[in-house]
Amino acid sequence: EGALSAAREAVQLSESHPLLRWRGRAQARLATALLAVGDAEAALRAAETAAQLGGEADDGASRARSLVAGGRALMALGRLDEAQLALGQATQEAATLKQPALAAEAALAQGEAFLRLRRPREARHVFAQAVDQARRAGSLPLQINALRGAANAAIQGGQAEIAAQELREAAALAEAAEGSDGLDTAAACRGDLARLACQQGQPDAALATLDSAPAPTSRHVRGELATVRGQALAMQRRFERAAEALEGAVADLRSERGRSLGAALFLLGQVRGYLGQGEACGAALGEALVLTASLGLPEQHEVRRVIERLQVQADGAHG
Repeated sequence: EGALSAAREAVQLSESHPLLRWRGRAQARLATALLAVGDAEAALRAAETAAQLGGEADDGASRARSLVAGGRALMALGRLDEAQLALGQATQEAATLKQPALAAEAALAQGEAFLRLRRPREARHVFAQAVDQARRAGSLPLQINALRGAANAAIQGGQAEIAAQELREAAALAEAAEGSDGLDTAAACRGDLARLACQQGQPDAALATLDSAPAPTSRHVRGELATVRGQALAMQRRFERAAEALEGAVADLRSERGRSLGAALFLLGQVRGYLGQGEACGAALGEALVLTASLGLPEQHEVRRVIERLQVQADGAHG
């Protein structure tokens, strides 16, 4: 909220300023701050204003930043095709301006849009661009995130071995970094490897990988790891412990109202169903459906199928 207040004050100060460049950059800053508090519609309006001012001022860097903010806002609104187009344009403009860090940031966001669209080939191409730009910028965090994105695209495309290789590379880079951010990223990479093990039907390996991860300080990373732990425990049919892990994941992720929370709720609902807790099962699955639908995520269809299947089973039991 402090960042949002400061951004709004900067916009107010810039309105009487003759320099369009300053006004555009203030609007871009506001768009980023609005995104951080979850107001995607207002963020999109600010980003569009910033892009227009940046274009009029011939300020390419400001325009590229505005396109990134606008693309992220479009993703938050579920307008994924529009988002990837805006972010692709931002990547090209930032690369032309020789701003590799901004180009990497834009490519990362575009890759995420392609992942949500279930287009892994395009996602891998874009994440490869992000890796290259991150290396040019000398940014280890951007490089790690780009490798993780490329791995997620490989997983979606059925290339498990390539994904594991990229995740191990990302984990090694993160573990070599200093400070809590490095530890959190290393833990997140271990979580990605554990999730991949689950997808390959190896819950024992997943749990061993999670046990080897450093303790994260980030609530988001902690929630992500707890979600994977719950999945692995459920695969072992240890449903009580799985439910405990997933309840913790939901608690850590609830404030974000994002994709990760939807995944945790979906798993939790199914585990509650296995435990015969119908009301808790329905509540978790219902919340997962509302959340994934509001975000425009393709996972909503799988959630809906599970709900419909459980409803048919319940109707049959009562019939």
